[in-house]
Amino acid sequence: MMSWLSALCRNGFMFCMALGVLACKPMATVFVETPVGTIGGIEKKSTQQFLGIPYAQPPVGELRWREALPLPPFEEVYQATQPGTRCIQFAQGTESLAASEDCLFLNIWRPTGEKTPTENSNLPVMLFIHGSAFAFGSSNEVLWDGSQLASAHNVIVVTMNYRLGYLGFLSLPELTQESGHSGNYSFYDQQMALKWVHNNISAFGGDRNRIMLFGQSAGAMSTCMHLASDDSSPLISSAAIASGFCLDKVLTQEQAEEFGSTFAVNAGCPQQNPLECLREKSIEEIDQALVASGIKDRLFAPNPALPVIPVVDGKFIDRQPREKLAAGAFSGKSVIIGATPEEGTIFFITHPPIADEATYLELLESEYGDRAGDVAALYPFDAYKTGRGAYAALSGDRFFSCNAKGTANVLDQGGAEVYFFEFNQWISPLLPRLFGALGFETGPIHGAELLYLFSYDPLSSNLKPETAYVAKLMQSYWVNQASNGTPNGGDLPQWPAYTRDAFSYLELDSDPQVKANLKAEKCALLNSLPLIHI
Repeated sequence: MMSWLSALCRNGFMFCMALGVLACKPMATVFVETPVGTIGGIEKKSTQQFLGIPYAQPPVGELRWREALPLPPFEEVYQATQPGTRCIQFAQGTESLAASEDCLFLNIWRPTGEKTPTENSNLPVMLFIHGSAFAFGSSNEVLWDGSQLASAHNVIVVTMNYRLGYLGFLSLPELTQESGHSGNYSFYDQQMALKWVHNNISAFGGDRNRIMLFGQSAGAMSTCMHLASDDSSPLISSAAIASGFCLDKVLTQEQAEEFGSTFAVNAGCPQQNPLECLREKSIEEIDQALVASGIKDRLFAPNPALPVIPVVDGKFIDRQPREKLAAGAFSGKSVIIGATPEEGTIFFITHPPIADEATYLELLESEYGDRAGDVAALYPFDAYKTGRGAYAALSGDRFFSCNAKGTANVLDQGGAEVYFFEFNQWISPLLPRLFGALGFETGPIHGAELLYLFSYDPLSSNLKPETAYVAKLMQSYWVNQASNGTPNGGDLPQWPAYTRDAFSYLELDSDPQVKANLKAEKCALLNSLPLIHI
Protein backbone atom coordinates (compact mmCIF):
# COMPACT_ATOMS: atom_id res chain seq x y z
CA MET A 1 0.00 0.00 0.00
CA MET A 2 1.08 3.62 0.01
CA SER A 3 2.36 6.21 2.43
CA TRP A 4 -0.11 9.03 3.04
CA LEU A 5 2.36 11.59 1.70
CA SER A 6 2.55 9.67 -1.55
CA ALA A 7 -1.21 9.44 -1.54
CA LEU A 8 -1.51 13.20 -1.20
CA CYS A 9 0.77 13.57 -4.21
CA ARG A 10 -1.30 11.13 -6.18
CA ASN A 11 -4.48 13.07 -5.45
CA GLY A 12 -3.10 16.33 -6.79
CA PHE A 13 -1.25 17.90 -3.86
CA MET A 14 2.24 19.12 -4.72
CA PHE A 15 3.55 17.88 -1.38
CA CYS A 16 6.31 15.77 -2.92
CA MET A 17 8.64 16.56 -5.78
CA ALA A 18 9.90 14.10 -8.34
CA LEU A 19 13.61 13.43 -7.89
CA GLY A 20 15.29 13.54 -11.28
CA VAL A 21 18.60 11.93 -12.03
CA LEU A 22 21.46 14.40 -12.28
CA ALA A 23 23.33 14.63 -15.53
CA CYS A 24 26.75 14.18 -13.86
CA LYS A 25 27.58 12.24 -10.73
CA PRO A 26 29.72 13.90 -8.05
CA MET A 27 33.04 12.12 -7.60
CA ALA A 28 33.42 9.71 -4.71
CA THR A 29 35.42 10.78 -1.69
CA VAL A 30 35.22 7.58 0.41
CA PHE A 31 35.84 4.05 -0.81
CA VAL A 32 34.98 0.55 0.37
CA GLU A 33 36.51 -2.69 -0.88
CA THR A 34 33.72 -5.26 -1.19
CA PRO A 35 33.47 -8.81 -2.58
CA VAL A 36 31.94 -7.28 -5.73
CA GLY A 37 34.62 -4.62 -6.18
CA THR A 38 35.43 -1.10 -5.00
CA ILE A 39 32.46 1.16 -4.28
CA GLY A 40 32.88 4.90 -3.85
CA GLY A 41 30.57 7.17 -1.88
CA ILE A 42 30.36 10.65 -0.38
CA GLU A 43 30.28 12.20 3.09
CA LYS A 44 27.14 14.18 3.91
CA LYS A 45 24.93 14.85 6.94
CA SER A 46 27.32 13.14 9.38
CA THR A 47 27.21 9.96 7.33
CA GLN A 48 29.02 8.21 4.55
CA GLN A 49 26.51 7.59 1.79
CA PHE A 50 26.74 5.00 -0.98
CA LEU A 51 23.82 5.72 -3.28
CA GLY A 52 22.54 3.95 -6.37
CA ILE A 53 24.49 0.69 -6.04
CA PRO A 54 23.20 -1.83 -8.62
CA TYR A 55 22.42 -5.12 -6.89
CA ALA A 56 21.19 -7.13 -9.90
CA GLN A 57 21.28 -7.16 -13.67
CA PRO A 58 18.82 -4.73 -15.29
CA PRO A 59 15.54 -6.64 -15.87
CA VAL A 60 15.15 -5.49 -19.46
CA GLY A 61 14.67 -7.18 -22.82
CA GLU A 62 14.68 -10.95 -22.37
CA LEU A 63 15.12 -10.44 -18.60
CA ARG A 64 11.77 -8.66 -18.31
CA TRP A 65 9.58 -10.93 -16.15
CA ARG A 66 12.46 -13.11 -14.98
CA GLU A 67 13.97 -13.43 -11.53
CA ALA A 68 16.63 -10.88 -10.72
CA LEU A 69 20.09 -12.15 -11.66
CA PRO A 70 23.35 -11.22 -9.89
CA LEU A 71 25.78 -8.80 -11.48
CA PRO A 72 29.42 -9.64 -12.21
CA PRO A 73 31.96 -7.81 -10.01
CA PHE A 74 32.75 -4.18 -10.86
CA GLU A 75 35.88 -3.92 -12.99
CA GLU A 76 36.46 -0.29 -11.94
CA VAL A 77 35.49 1.82 -8.95
CA TYR A 78 31.71 2.13 -8.93
CA GLN A 79 30.72 5.74 -8.25
CA ALA A 80 27.78 5.33 -5.86
CA THR A 81 27.28 9.03 -5.29
CA GLN A 82 23.65 9.62 -6.26
CA PRO A 83 20.44 7.55 -6.27
CA GLY A 84 19.76 5.28 -9.22
CA THR A 85 16.69 5.66 -11.39
CA ARG A 86 13.36 4.77 -9.84
CA CYS A 87 11.37 1.85 -11.22
CA ILE A 88 8.58 2.41 -13.74
CA GLN A 89 5.52 3.83 -11.98
CA PHE A 90 2.04 2.57 -12.84
CA ALA A 91 -0.22 4.66 -10.60
CA GLN A 92 -2.29 7.55 -11.88
CA GLY A 93 -0.44 10.86 -11.65
CA THR A 94 3.09 9.41 -11.82
CA GLU A 95 3.59 9.83 -15.56
CA SER A 96 5.93 12.80 -15.12
CA LEU A 97 8.36 10.98 -12.82
CA ALA A 98 11.72 10.01 -14.28
CA ALA A 99 11.78 6.20 -14.20
CA SER A 100 13.22 3.19 -16.00
CA GLU A 101 13.13 -0.60 -16.11
CA ASP A 102 16.85 -0.42 -15.29
CA CYS A 103 16.14 0.43 -11.67
CA LEU A 104 17.46 -2.27 -9.33
CA PHE A 105 19.58 -0.11 -7.04
CA LEU A 106 20.11 0.16 -3.31
CA ASN A 107 21.44 2.87 -0.98
CA ILE A 108 23.63 2.55 2.12
CA TRP A 109 24.18 5.07 4.94
CA ARG A 110 26.74 4.53 7.70
CA PRO A 111 28.10 6.78 10.48
CA THR A 112 31.20 8.85 9.89
CA GLY A 113 33.72 10.75 11.99
CA GLU A 114 34.73 8.94 15.17
CA LYS A 115 31.93 6.43 14.53
CA THR A 116 33.11 5.45 11.04
CA PRO A 117 32.87 1.65 11.03
CA THR A 118 35.56 -0.72 9.87
CA GLU A 119 35.14 -4.14 8.34
CA ASN A 120 35.10 -5.61 11.87
CA SER A 121 32.65 -3.14 13.44
CA ASN A 122 29.63 -5.45 13.12
CA LEU A 123 27.03 -2.69 13.35
CA PRO A 124 23.36 -3.68 13.20
CA VAL A 125 21.79 -3.30 9.75
CA MET A 126 18.31 -1.85 9.10
CA LEU A 127 17.05 -2.79 5.62
CA PHE A 128 13.95 -0.82 4.58
CA ILE A 129 11.35 -1.69 1.91
CA HIS A 130 9.29 1.29 0.72
CA GLY A 131 5.53 1.14 0.30
CA SER A 132 3.09 2.72 -2.19
CA ALA A 133 0.77 -0.08 -3.26
CA PHE A 134 3.36 -2.04 -5.29
CA ALA A 135 2.55 0.53 -7.98
CA PHE A 136 4.74 3.59 -7.36
CA GLY A 137 7.32 5.05 -4.99
CA SER A 138 11.05 4.40 -4.69
CA SER A 139 13.97 4.49 -2.28
CA ASN A 140 14.93 7.85 -3.84
CA GLU A 141 12.27 9.76 -1.90
CA VAL A 142 13.58 12.20 0.68
CA LEU A 143 11.35 10.54 3.26
CA TRP A 144 13.62 7.48 3.27
CA ASP A 145 16.91 9.31 3.78
CA GLY A 146 18.77 7.11 6.29
CA SER A 147 21.23 9.80 7.45
CA GLN A 148 19.65 10.63 10.78
CA LEU A 149 19.05 7.01 11.80
CA ALA A 150 22.58 6.00 10.89
CA SER A 151 24.39 8.93 12.49
CA ALA A 152 22.30 9.28 15.66
CA HIS A 153 22.04 5.58 16.47
CA ASN A 154 25.28 4.10 15.09
CA VAL A 155 23.62 1.68 12.68
CA ILE A 156 23.79 0.99 8.97
CA VAL A 157 20.64 1.84 7.00
CA VAL A 158 19.87 0.35 3.59
CA THR A 159 16.99 1.10 1.19
CA MET A 160 16.15 -0.48 -2.18
CA ASN A 161 14.18 -0.14 -5.39
CA TYR A 162 12.18 -3.05 -6.79
CA ARG A 163 9.94 -3.66 -9.82
CA LEU A 164 6.39 -2.40 -9.53
CA GLY A 165 2.94 -3.14 -10.91
CA TYR A 166 2.66 -5.62 -13.76
CA LEU A 167 6.42 -5.54 -14.32
CA GLY A 168 6.71 -6.98 -10.83
CA PHE A 169 3.74 -9.36 -10.72
CA LEU A 170 2.73 -10.64 -14.15
CA SER A 171 1.97 -14.36 -14.33
CA LEU A 172 1.41 -16.24 -17.58
CA PRO A 173 1.32 -19.97 -18.43
CA GLU A 174 4.23 -19.28 -20.80
CA LEU A 175 6.26 -17.64 -18.02
CA THR A 176 5.54 -20.58 -15.72
CA GLN A 177 6.62 -23.00 -18.44
CA GLU A 178 9.80 -20.97 -19.02
CA SER A 179 10.97 -20.82 -15.38
CA GLY A 180 8.80 -23.26 -13.46
CA HIS A 181 6.89 -20.40 -11.81
CA SER A 182 5.76 -16.84 -12.53
CA GLY A 183 4.85 -13.67 -10.67
CA ASN A 184 6.45 -12.31 -7.48
CA TYR A 185 9.24 -10.55 -9.39
CA SER A 186 9.03 -7.67 -6.92
CA PHE A 187 9.83 -10.11 -4.14
CA TYR A 188 12.65 -11.78 -6.04
CA ASP A 189 14.15 -8.29 -6.48
CA GLN A 190 13.85 -7.60 -2.76
CA GLN A 191 15.29 -11.02 -1.99
CA MET A 192 18.25 -10.36 -4.27
CA ALA A 193 18.86 -7.06 -2.45
CA LEU A 194 18.67 -8.92 0.87
CA LYS A 195 21.20 -11.46 -0.36
CA TRP A 196 23.46 -8.69 -1.67
CA VAL A 197 23.40 -7.00 1.74
CA HIS A 198 24.04 -10.31 3.51
CA ASN A 199 27.05 -11.01 1.27
CA ASN A 200 28.57 -7.51 1.17
CA ILE A 201 27.53 -5.48 4.22
CA SER A 202 30.48 -6.65 6.34
CA ALA A 203 32.75 -4.56 4.10
CA PHE A 204 30.77 -1.48 5.17
CA GLY A 205 31.07 -2.43 8.85
CA GLY A 206 27.71 -4.15 9.13
CA ASP A 207 26.84 -7.40 10.88
CA ARG A 208 25.42 -9.89 8.37
CA ASN A 209 23.88 -11.80 11.28
CA ARG A 210 21.92 -8.75 12.49
CA ILE A 211 19.85 -7.65 9.51
CA MET A 212 16.46 -6.26 10.50
CA LEU A 213 13.97 -6.08 7.63
CA PHE A 214 11.37 -3.35 8.05
CA GLY A 215 8.77 -1.63 5.93
CA GLN A 216 5.53 0.29 5.87
CA SER A 217 2.32 -0.45 3.95
CA ALA A 218 3.27 -2.46 0.82
CA GLY A 219 6.79 -2.56 2.26
CA ALA A 220 5.35 -4.07 5.43
CA MET A 221 3.41 -6.63 3.40
CA SER A 222 6.64 -7.39 1.54
CA THR A 223 8.46 -7.86 4.84
CA CYS A 224 5.81 -10.37 5.89
CA MET A 225 6.30 -12.31 2.67
CA HIS A 226 10.03 -12.63 3.35
CA LEU A 227 9.41 -13.84 6.89
CA ALA A 228 7.36 -16.65 5.32
CA SER A 229 9.82 -17.42 2.49
CA ASP A 230 12.23 -20.31 3.04
CA ASP A 231 15.02 -18.54 1.14
CA SER A 232 14.60 -15.11 2.75
CA SER A 233 13.76 -15.90 6.35
CA PRO A 234 17.17 -17.33 7.38
CA LEU A 235 18.84 -14.05 6.30
CA ILE A 236 16.63 -11.89 8.57
CA SER A 237 17.39 -11.59 12.29
CA SER A 238 14.32 -9.52 13.22
CA ALA A 239 11.60 -7.45 11.58
CA ALA A 240 9.28 -4.47 11.97
CA ILE A 241 5.94 -4.11 10.17
CA ALA A 242 4.20 -0.71 10.20
CA SER A 243 0.71 -0.13 8.77
CA GLY A 244 0.79 -3.52 7.09
CA PHE A 245 0.28 -7.22 7.67
CA CYS A 246 0.70 -10.70 6.27
CA LEU A 247 -1.92 -11.70 3.74
CA ASP A 248 -4.11 -14.62 4.72
CA LYS A 249 -4.85 -15.64 1.16
CA VAL A 250 -2.97 -14.79 -2.01
CA LEU A 251 -3.42 -15.91 -5.60
CA THR A 252 -2.65 -19.43 -6.70
CA GLN A 253 -0.36 -19.77 -9.71
CA GLU A 254 -3.34 -20.74 -11.87
CA GLN A 255 -5.43 -17.73 -10.77
CA ALA A 256 -2.55 -15.36 -11.43
CA GLU A 257 -2.01 -16.87 -14.89
CA GLU A 258 -5.66 -16.27 -15.76
CA PHE A 259 -5.40 -12.57 -14.89
CA GLY A 260 -2.14 -12.31 -16.80
CA SER A 261 -3.60 -13.91 -19.89
CA THR A 262 -6.47 -11.42 -19.84
CA PHE A 263 -3.95 -8.60 -19.61
CA ALA A 264 -2.02 -10.00 -22.59
CA VAL A 265 -5.21 -9.92 -24.67
CA ASN A 266 -5.78 -6.29 -23.65
CA ALA A 267 -2.21 -5.57 -24.73
CA GLY A 268 -3.01 -6.93 -28.20
CA CYS A 269 -0.80 -10.01 -27.91
CA PRO A 270 -1.86 -13.24 -29.68
CA GLN A 271 -2.83 -16.12 -27.45
CA GLN A 272 -0.46 -18.53 -29.18
CA ASN A 273 2.68 -16.54 -28.27
CA PRO A 274 1.89 -13.71 -25.85
CA LEU A 275 5.22 -13.66 -24.01
CA GLU A 276 7.40 -12.70 -26.95
CA CYS A 277 4.85 -10.06 -27.89
CA LEU A 278 4.71 -8.60 -24.37
CA ARG A 279 8.49 -8.45 -24.06
CA GLU A 280 8.59 -6.37 -27.21
CA LYS A 281 6.00 -3.90 -25.92
CA SER A 282 7.08 -0.44 -24.86
CA ILE A 283 6.27 0.80 -21.37
CA GLU A 284 3.72 3.16 -22.93
CA GLU A 285 1.96 0.21 -24.57
CA ILE A 286 1.94 -1.74 -21.30
CA ASP A 287 0.49 1.29 -19.57
CA GLN A 288 -2.20 1.59 -22.23
CA ALA A 289 -3.11 -2.06 -21.69
CA LEU A 290 -3.46 -1.39 -17.96
CA VAL A 291 -5.84 1.45 -18.74
CA ALA A 292 -7.80 -0.67 -21.25
CA SER A 293 -8.23 -3.49 -18.74
CA GLY A 294 -9.30 -1.08 -15.99
CA ILE A 295 -6.46 -2.17 -13.74
CA LYS A 296 -4.85 1.24 -13.47
CA ASP A 297 -8.04 2.88 -12.26
CA ARG A 298 -8.64 0.11 -9.70
CA LEU A 299 -5.29 0.30 -7.92
CA PHE A 300 -6.83 1.79 -4.79
CA ALA A 301 -10.39 0.50 -4.98
CA PRO A 302 -11.62 -2.65 -3.22
CA ASN A 303 -11.05 -5.41 -5.75
CA PRO A 304 -10.32 -9.04 -4.89
CA ALA A 305 -8.87 -9.71 -8.34
CA LEU A 306 -6.19 -7.02 -8.30
CA PRO A 307 -3.13 -8.75 -9.78
CA VAL A 308 -0.44 -6.73 -7.99
CA ILE A 309 -0.48 -9.03 -4.99
CA PRO A 310 1.66 -12.08 -4.17
CA VAL A 311 1.35 -15.52 -5.71
CA VAL A 312 1.94 -18.94 -4.20
CA ASP A 313 4.44 -19.81 -6.92
CA GLY A 314 6.02 -22.88 -5.33
CA LYS A 315 9.47 -21.30 -5.09
CA PHE A 316 9.46 -17.91 -3.37
CA ILE A 317 6.62 -19.19 -1.24
CA ASP A 318 5.04 -22.64 -1.33
CA ARG A 319 2.00 -22.11 0.92
CA GLN A 320 -0.25 -19.27 1.98
CA PRO A 321 1.83 -16.74 3.98
CA ARG A 322 -0.04 -17.01 7.27
CA GLU A 323 0.03 -20.79 7.10
CA LYS A 324 3.83 -20.63 6.84
CA LEU A 325 4.12 -18.25 9.78
CA ALA A 326 1.74 -20.24 11.96
CA ALA A 327 3.85 -23.31 11.21
CA GLY A 328 6.99 -21.59 12.53
CA ALA A 329 8.64 -19.95 9.49
CA PHE A 330 9.99 -17.14 11.74
CA SER A 331 10.10 -19.08 15.01
CA GLY A 332 12.45 -17.84 17.72
CA LYS A 333 12.84 -14.35 16.20
CA SER A 334 11.23 -11.02 17.02
CA VAL A 335 8.70 -8.90 15.11
CA ILE A 336 7.35 -5.41 15.80
CA ILE A 337 3.95 -4.85 14.19
CA GLY A 338 1.27 -2.20 14.43
CA ALA A 339 -0.92 0.46 12.86
CA THR A 340 -2.35 3.96 13.30
CA PRO A 341 -5.89 4.66 14.60
CA GLU A 342 -7.32 5.91 11.29
CA GLU A 343 -5.59 3.88 8.59
CA GLY A 344 -8.44 4.20 6.11
CA THR A 345 -8.79 7.98 5.86
CA ILE A 346 -6.24 8.66 3.13
CA PHE A 347 -7.74 6.05 0.80
CA PHE A 348 -11.14 7.77 0.84
CA ILE A 349 -10.20 11.42 0.35
CA THR A 350 -11.54 11.26 -3.20
CA HIS A 351 -14.33 8.75 -2.51
CA PRO A 352 -17.79 10.06 -3.48
CA PRO A 353 -19.87 11.27 -0.52
CA ILE A 354 -22.17 8.70 1.08
CA ALA A 355 -25.25 10.83 1.42
CA ASP A 356 -27.48 8.92 3.81
CA GLU A 357 -27.77 5.81 5.94
CA ALA A 358 -29.64 3.86 3.27
CA THR A 359 -26.80 4.41 0.79
CA TYR A 360 -24.29 3.42 3.48
CA LEU A 361 -26.14 0.18 4.23
CA GLU A 362 -26.38 -0.65 0.52
CA LEU A 363 -22.61 -0.26 0.27
CA LEU A 364 -22.06 -2.56 3.25
CA GLU A 365 -24.47 -5.14 1.82
CA SER A 366 -22.60 -5.16 -1.48
CA GLU A 367 -19.41 -5.95 0.41
CA TYR A 368 -20.53 -8.02 3.39
CA GLY A 369 -23.77 -9.64 2.26
CA ASP A 370 -25.81 -11.00 5.14
CA ARG A 371 -23.17 -9.80 7.65
CA ALA A 372 -23.74 -6.15 6.73
CA GLY A 373 -26.05 -5.61 9.71
CA ASP A 374 -23.39 -6.88 12.12
CA VAL A 375 -20.83 -4.55 10.60
CA ALA A 376 -23.19 -1.57 10.67
CA ALA A 377 -23.84 -2.19 14.36
CA LEU A 378 -20.15 -1.67 15.12
CA TYR A 379 -19.73 1.20 12.64
CA PRO A 380 -23.14 2.96 12.77
CA PHE A 381 -23.73 5.68 10.22
CA ASP A 382 -24.77 8.31 12.77
CA ALA A 383 -21.72 7.75 15.00
CA TYR A 384 -19.43 9.48 12.49
CA LYS A 385 -19.26 12.97 10.98
CA THR A 386 -20.10 11.66 7.51
CA GLY A 387 -20.96 8.38 5.85
CA ARG A 388 -17.64 8.54 4.04
CA GLY A 389 -15.93 8.91 7.41
CA ALA A 390 -17.73 5.84 8.75
CA TYR A 391 -16.74 3.78 5.73
CA ALA A 392 -13.12 4.96 5.99
CA ALA A 393 -12.95 4.00 9.68
CA LEU A 394 -14.38 0.57 8.91
CA SER A 395 -12.09 -0.03 5.94
CA GLY A 396 -8.97 1.08 7.81
CA ASP A 397 -9.70 -1.29 10.67
CA ARG A 398 -10.63 -4.14 8.39
CA PHE A 399 -7.66 -3.90 6.10
CA PHE A 400 -4.90 -2.66 8.42
CA SER A 401 -5.46 -2.61 12.19
CA CYS A 402 -7.37 -5.88 12.47
CA ASN A 403 -5.26 -7.64 9.87
CA ALA A 404 -2.19 -6.57 11.83
CA LYS A 405 -3.72 -8.24 14.90
CA GLY A 406 -4.46 -11.35 12.85
CA THR A 407 -0.84 -11.40 11.72
CA ALA A 408 0.38 -10.95 15.30
CA ASN A 409 -1.69 -13.95 16.32
CA VAL A 410 -0.22 -16.28 13.70
CA LEU A 411 3.31 -15.05 14.42
CA ASP A 412 2.79 -15.81 18.10
CA GLN A 413 1.31 -19.19 17.20
CA GLY A 414 4.40 -19.93 15.12
CA GLY A 415 6.82 -19.19 17.93
CA ALA A 416 7.89 -15.62 17.09
CA GLU A 417 8.15 -12.97 19.79
CA VAL A 418 5.70 -10.20 18.90
CA TYR A 419 5.53 -6.55 20.00
CA PHE A 420 2.36 -4.73 18.95
CA PHE A 421 1.87 -0.95 18.76
CA GLU A 422 -0.66 1.68 17.84
CA PHE A 423 0.98 4.92 16.71
CA ASN A 424 -1.07 7.86 17.96
CA GLN A 425 0.94 11.06 17.44
CA TRP A 426 0.47 13.80 14.83
CA ILE A 427 3.51 15.82 13.78
CA SER A 428 1.37 18.92 13.13
CA PRO A 429 -2.02 20.07 14.52
CA LEU A 430 -2.99 21.27 11.03
CA LEU A 431 -3.45 17.77 9.62
CA PRO A 432 -6.14 16.54 12.04
CA ARG A 433 -7.99 19.81 11.47
CA LEU A 434 -7.81 19.26 7.72
CA PHE A 435 -9.15 15.72 7.87
CA GLY A 436 -11.77 16.68 10.43
CA ALA A 437 -13.00 19.45 8.14
CA LEU A 438 -13.33 16.87 5.35
CA GLY A 439 -15.60 14.74 7.53
CA PHE A 440 -13.13 12.09 8.74
CA GLU A 441 -12.00 11.04 12.19
CA THR A 442 -8.95 13.00 13.32
CA GLY A 443 -6.57 10.31 14.56
CA PRO A 444 -3.19 9.76 12.85
CA ILE A 445 -3.56 8.18 9.44
CA HIS A 446 -1.75 5.65 7.26
CA GLY A 447 1.98 6.41 7.22
CA ALA A 448 1.97 9.09 9.94
CA GLU A 449 4.68 7.21 11.86
CA LEU A 450 7.23 7.44 9.04
CA LEU A 451 8.11 11.09 9.64
CA TYR A 452 9.18 10.12 13.14
CA LEU A 453 11.06 6.98 12.19
CA PHE A 454 13.20 8.74 9.58
CA SER A 455 13.10 12.30 11.06
CA TYR A 456 12.08 13.87 7.77
CA ASP A 457 14.43 16.87 7.42
CA PRO A 458 12.05 19.75 6.57
CA LEU A 459 10.01 19.00 9.69
CA SER A 460 12.49 17.57 12.19
CA SER A 461 14.12 20.94 12.99
CA ASN A 462 10.70 22.31 13.97
CA LEU A 463 9.61 19.46 16.22
CA LYS A 464 8.09 20.41 19.55
CA PRO A 465 9.61 18.71 22.63
CA GLU A 466 6.84 16.13 22.86
CA THR A 467 7.04 15.17 19.19
CA ALA A 468 10.85 15.11 19.28
CA TYR A 469 10.52 12.71 22.19
CA VAL A 470 8.26 10.43 20.15
CA ALA A 471 10.75 10.42 17.27
CA LYS A 472 13.60 9.47 19.60
CA LEU A 473 11.40 6.87 21.31
CA MET A 474 10.32 5.18 18.08
CA GLN A 475 13.79 5.19 16.58
CA SER A 476 15.27 3.76 19.78
CA TYR A 477 12.77 0.89 19.84
CA TRP A 478 13.46 0.07 16.18
CA VAL A 479 17.24 0.29 16.63
CA ASN A 480 17.08 -1.93 19.72
CA GLN A 481 15.10 -4.43 17.67
CA ALA A 482 17.85 -4.42 15.03
CA SER A 483 20.63 -4.60 17.61
CA ASN A 484 19.30 -7.07 20.15
CA GLY A 485 16.18 -8.72 18.75
CA THR A 486 13.91 -6.87 21.18
CA PRO A 487 12.69 -3.25 21.25
CA ASN A 488 13.32 -3.04 24.98
CA GLY A 489 16.53 -1.71 26.47
CA GLY A 490 18.10 1.28 28.19
CA ASP A 491 15.70 3.67 29.88
CA LEU A 492 12.85 3.18 27.40
CA PRO A 493 9.36 2.49 28.76
CA GLN A 494 8.96 -1.28 28.97
CA TRP A 495 7.10 -2.79 26.02
CA PRO A 496 5.49 -6.15 26.90
CA ALA A 497 5.28 -8.90 24.34
CA TYR A 498 1.95 -9.50 22.61
CA THR A 499 0.41 -12.95 22.80
CA ARG A 500 -2.87 -14.46 21.67
CA ASP A 501 -3.84 -14.66 25.34
CA ALA A 502 -2.66 -11.28 26.68
CA PHE A 503 -3.32 -8.92 23.70
CA SER A 504 -0.98 -6.29 25.21
CA TYR A 505 0.23 -3.43 23.04
CA LEU A 506 2.06 -0.12 23.39
CA GLU A 507 0.36 3.13 22.46
CA LEU A 508 3.22 5.08 20.87
CA ASP A 509 2.80 8.80 21.56
CA SER A 510 4.24 11.49 23.82
CA ASP A 511 2.89 9.62 26.86
CA PRO A 512 3.37 5.95 25.94
CA GLN A 513 0.99 3.58 27.70
CA VAL A 514 0.68 -0.20 27.77
CA LYS A 515 -2.88 -1.16 26.85
CA ALA A 516 -4.77 -4.32 25.91
CA ASN A 517 -7.41 -5.62 23.51
CA LEU A 518 -7.09 -3.05 20.71
CA LYS A 519 -10.45 -2.73 18.92
CA ALA A 520 -11.26 -6.19 20.25
CA GLU A 521 -14.96 -6.47 19.33
CA LYS A 522 -14.47 -4.89 15.91
CA CYS A 523 -11.49 -7.08 15.02
CA ALA A 524 -13.21 -10.24 16.22
CA LEU A 525 -15.94 -9.60 13.65
CA LEU A 526 -13.83 -8.22 10.82
CA ASN A 527 -11.20 -10.95 11.03
CA SER A 528 -13.95 -13.55 10.68
CA LEU A 529 -14.96 -12.11 7.29
CA PRO A 530 -13.23 -12.72 3.94
CA LEU A 531 -10.81 -9.92 3.09
CA ILE A 532 -11.32 -7.90 -0.06
CA HIS A 533 -7.79 -6.94 -1.10
CA ILE A 534 -7.12 -3.37 -2.20
